[in-house]
Amino acid sequence: YAASYCTGLLLARRILQKFNLDTTYEGNTEINGEMYCVEDNDDGPGAFRACLDVGLARTSTGAKVFAALKGAVDGGLDIPTLRRGSLDMTAKRNLSTLTSTGLISSGSTLLTT
Repeated sequence: YAASYCTGLLLARRILQKFNLDTTYEGNTEINGEMYCVEDNDDGPGAFRACLDVGLARTSTGAKVFAALKGAVDGGLDIPTLRRGSLDMTAKRNLSTLTSTGLISSGSTLLTT
């Protein structure tokens, strides 16, 4: 788990350094395991956004892919996540509408961590 976290952290710092954003977005300076979100600066370029694609990896609780995700977010990348059960009522209605109309299958998960 620690190696995956460090890999995500290193990846984030290298990407930000490549695009000269490493001084603007320093990431989480107090690594304590709490939720951390990167926000855009008003006077400069926006945060580097990435999207997590787990592919065929199992997304069970405690999977190493989420350790890498946490490392990348702590490193300063803006990766949108949605915790299971954190949808508000409007989002739940919209999700049920999409499943009832057949636009997405009922077994689909949307960016869950």
